[in-house]
Amino acid sequence: MRVTLIDYTQGQEFELVNPAHTNPVEYYSTMRNEASRKIVATEVMEALVEFLQDQGFDKYGQAGKIPPVGNLTTVIEVEGPGGRAYWGIGRQTPAKERKNMRDSALNFLALYNEVTSYQRIENEQGSGYFQTSPSP
Repeated sequence: MRVTLIDYTQGQEFELVNPAHTNPVEYYSTMRNEASRKIVATEVMEALVEFLQDQGFDKYGQAGKIPPVGNLTTVIEVEGPGGRAYWGIGRQTPAKERKNMRDSALNFLALYNEVTSYQRIENEQGSGYFQTSPSP
């Protein structure tokens, strides 16, 4: 199972998967150039999907893969045993649906930020990677 949140306005993508989707040992021990995927327990993933459904994912969502950006500003995609579906909003989306998406995105990010992830990433900057700016 996989749930992805994409914020096109900020150019950010966050992804949560369960161990049946991605083997944690294999994934976290392989060098990558980004670390946007985190692995959570299946029960946690099921609770997240249930929350999204309560917020209207089934009502507002559409079956299939996320289309090219177009008018969308925020998208949540769920991939599970039944296939893929996505729920996207844009600037013209009605207020109630925008509120539900905002609540869904904020809860997704709260969960995402609680998950510890020790991903190996490529880093040519050495310790400079952690420095924001040089001292005067």
